[in-house]
Amino acid sequence: ANLNFRICLRVQTPDESQEIIRRPDAAFLPPEVPGRAYFQVGNVLQQFQVARVGLEHAEFDPSDEATPILQLSRFEKTTDLLSKEAVREASATSPTLAEALTNHIAAQYAEKRPELVLLEALPAQLGLAEVLRKGDYGGWDGTTWRAPGTERIWACAPIG
Repeated sequence: ANLNFRICLRVQTPDESQEIIRRPDAAFLPPEVPGRAYFQVGNVLQQFQVARVGLEHAEFDPSDEATPILQLSRFEKTTDLLSKEAVREASATSPTLAEALTNHIAAQYAEKRPELVLLEALPAQLGLAEVLRKGDYGGWDGTTWRAPGTERIWACAPIG
């Protein structure tokens, strides 16, 4: 594919920027704003901001001082429903931010099935008479041109 675009994040020297986007601008992007970049299509240069999604995703921060969740039975016996071991096991396999974002988007669109683009498959054999029975197409009946929806007058074709 002939795509004529370039993306350049902050570089260290104006020469590197000149080599990528034919301008020294990418060398002067502020280092205190990570993720700033230039997008060039043809000769049009546009500055944009990218986000980092490779960090660990933390829904909650389990600590050693977590409040225990206790179940009180009718015999006044308490049971710890969320032990510290369960919290550690759950937090040990936490997904990255990119995985959490992908899972969330996939869950949003999981119920929506794409519409079928193709029609149903045709049978292995399909005769002309069957096609003509299913639709009233009009056309040449052997003597005249017939409009769709008019009575069919079939002409006999001599064979042999």
